[in-house]
Amino acid sequence: MSAGYVLSIFLSTSMLALAGYQTAFAACAGITILGWVFGHVATRAAGLQPVHHDADTGQVYASMRQRARLLTLGYIGHTWELLGAWAWIPAFLAAVILTDDAMSAVELGLWTALALHLSGFFASFLSGYAADRFGAGTILITFAALGVLCSISIGWLSDVSVPLLLAVVAVYGFVTIGDSSVLSSAMTDAVPPQHLGRALGLRSVLGVGAGAISPVTFGLVIDLSSPEFAWGLAFTSLALGGLVATICAMLVHVRSQPVRRFPTFNG
Repeated sequence: MSAGYVLSIFLSTSMLALAGYQTAFAACAGITILGWVFGHVATRAAGLQPVHHDADTGQVYASMRQRARLLTLGYIGHTWELLGAWAWIPAFLAAVILTDDAMSAVELGLWTALALHLSGFFASFLSGYAADRFGAGTILITFAALGVLCSISIGWLSDVSVPLLLAVVAVYGFVTIGDSSVLSSAMTDAVPPQHLGRALGLRSVLGVGAGAISPVTFGLVIDLSSPEFAWGLAFTSLALGGLVATICAMLVHVRSQPVRRFPTFNG
C-alpha cells in the first residue's frame, strides 16, 4: 500500500508535468483497473471457500472477544493518528518549506512521498518480521508509543533544518504505519474464523470512520489556536489516538501472557 502511494505521486506528478492533470488522473485510474484484474485472478486461483470450524469452549470465546474489542479500539486510535498525519503532513511541510523557498512544489511532493510513504513500505515488512520474533504485543506497544512521541513533537519543529524535518517525517511515517499489519494479524488470532469477516469489516468501518474525523479535528484545532501554537497543538490531537492504541496494546499484551502456575507440594 505504501509503495502504491509513492508510485501514485511519482506517476501523477510526471503526467502532470508532461500532459496536464487529465492525463495524470487517467494514468492513476489505469493502475487501479490493473489492480482489479490482479485481484480477480488471485481470488479465483485461491479457490476461496467458507471456513467451518467446531465450536470452542465458552471461556476461550470470551477471551477472544475481549482481545478483539481491545484490538478494534486500538485500531480506531491507530487510524485516527495515521490518517490525520497523512492528511496534514503535506500541508505542514508546504507551510514550513515553501515559505522559505527551500524547494519547488514538485520537489516537495516527491520528498513528501519518499519520507512519509516509502518509509512505511519498509515498516510493514520489518514490523511483521519483528512481531514473529518478539511477539505482536511488544511490537504494538513499541510502535504505538513511538507514534505518540512523534505526534507530540513534530508540530513544534518548524524552525529546524529541512533535512532534519524530513528525517523526522520519515520516522513518523515508519512508526505510524508499522503496526497496521500486526494489528490485522493479531485480529485473525483473536476472532473465530467463522466470525472473522464481520469482525474485520466492523473494525474497518470504525477505524476509517475515525480516520475521516481526525483531519477535521486537526483543522479545527488549527483554526482555534494562536499561530505560534497551532501546528504543535493540532499534531498533539493526533497523539490522543496513538495513546489509545498504546493502552490497548498494553492490555492485549497482558491478556496474552500465559498464567504462571507454581508447583504444589503434598505431605
